[in-house]
Parts: sequence; C-alpha cells; structure tokens
Amino acid sequence: MKAMQDSTIEVEDGELLRERMNEEGYLFIRGVIDSKLIREVKSDVLDALRRAQWIAADGSLQPLINGQEDPRYWAGFGGVQALESFHRMAFDTRLTAIMSALLGEDMYPWPGKAPYMMWPEHLGGTHAKPHQEGVRWSEDVLSTWISIGNTPMRQGGLAVLPRTQNIGYLPGYGYGQSDFGPEWVTTGFEPGDIVIFHNFTVHGSLPNQTDELRLSCAFKWQSARYPAPAEAGLPVRYPGVPGWDSLTAGWTSRRWITPPDNVTFTRIPPSRSGTLGGVPPDRLSAPV
Repeated sequence: MKAMQDSTIEVEDGELLRERMNEEGYLFIRGVIDSKLIREVKSDVLDALRRAQWIAADGSLQPLINGQEDPRYWAGFGGVQALESFHRMAFDTRLTAIMSALLGEDMYPWPGKAPYMMWPEHLGGTHAKPHQEGVRWSEDVLSTWISIGNTPMRQGGLAVLPRTQNIGYLPGYGYGQSDFGPEWVTTGFEPGDIVIFHNFTVHGSLPNQTDELRLSCAFKWQSARYPAPAEAGLPVRYPGVPGWDSLTAGWTSRRWITPPDNVTFTRIPPSRSGTLGGVPPDRLSAPV
C-alpha cells in the first residue's frame, strides 16, 4: 500500500481542500481534534469499557466470547455512546471549520455517531472489508474517521482506495467486489488525526495485529438543504443501544445530538437529481 496524501499544511485553504476531495475522494489531516479533548475522550472510552467488562482492572482485554450475543458487547457500545465528550468531538472548532469549507455553512453532523472498538484478530476480532458507506440519499454525505488512540499500521487503521468517489453506488455497497491492494493508501495515526471521505469512496480497515483494542470513530456530515434518512437521527445500533433520553442522562447539554431546526429526516427517498434510494439501517455505520 501507499502512504496517504497529507493535507495538514493546506488545512486553511478551503478551495484546495475541496479540489483535493473532488480529485482523490478523501483528505487526511493530522491533529485536528483539540489535544485536551481527545485525551478526555480516550480516558472516558476506556472507563466505559472497563465498566462494561471489556477491559479488566489491570488493563487486559476480556474477550467477548459470543460477540454481539454477549451482553457486555451492548453495554460497552452503549456506554461509549452515552459519553458527552464523545459526541462533543463533532463540534471541535477546527473540525467544523474544515467541514464548513467542504460542505458549506449549513453543514451539520448526524446525531448518530459510530464508535469503533476493534478487537485484535487473534482474539476473534474482524476487520472491515472494502466497501462504500451505506448512504444513497444524496451525493454530498461525507464521513470523518477519527483516531481516538495511537493507531500504528499494525493495529489496522483506515485504508482508502483513491479516486473511487465518482464510480457511483455499487450493489451491496461494494462488499465482496474488491480487496486491498497496492493502489490503496493508509498510514499510522495519532490521536486526533482524521480522514474525511466521500460516501461513495471505497474504504475499509486492515486487521488489528496487536494485543490492544483499536479506538476510533466516524461521524457523518451533510448539508441541511437535503433530507437525511430517519435513522441518522437515532443512536447508532438503536435499539440495541438505548434511545437519546437514556444516553444523555446527566449531560450538561444535548446540543451535541440536536440537529439544526431546518433539518428534515424522512424514510422516503427525496426525488432530486443524484439520489439513488433508501438506506438500510444496518448499513448506516459499517465498522471501520
């Protein structure tokens, strides 16, 4: 694989970022999330996973023998989504400035935000095969993949196939239609590094070959001018995880999961040029 093109030094040049996104289908920018905030998020995530018994008091992993059938899986997944600091990341000033430059001032993050705690392969973990995002309502949905912890390449970070953003929707979101190869790009990531990619850009994650969890997340963004799928307003993996009233109990503010007043959510695909149909709920956030 090749190294990702680094756009960190051009981060203030909105026109260049838009051109590069249009050309490559992704942007890689280091150190976007405030360092104090990303440290708080990592600490909160690890605490939530300890409470859910994913991690022992001594820091060792406690394998989830039955995967999603293990109640600890849902306790951990819901516990992370109940963290106010986790959702607050989407309102980091540098991140919102970048997304405004790409999508316009009326952009917003979907309330539902996906945490990824990727298990080592030797403990039964799996990695995300090449695919597109499950978003076919409009062609202006972007994802921000954020590294919460240190993510060396052996830990299985995000990989992207450049210049695939213009291929349109692939049947089945592209699962099983391609594999990783030398034309793909990836890199090692530090806490707060981000990759932004178009919803048609083919991407995936490499195997986690370490003994530790890989901690990352992804937020989806779009313009408020277009309707969003109803599921975008719900917690990711709902109803496997509780609703917002439960998740936000004790928060100082619900603004982190409250979309702008002019946003509309619908289960009926909007009839406008470029739309390609509805979004199955189980494909809104494939693990990467």
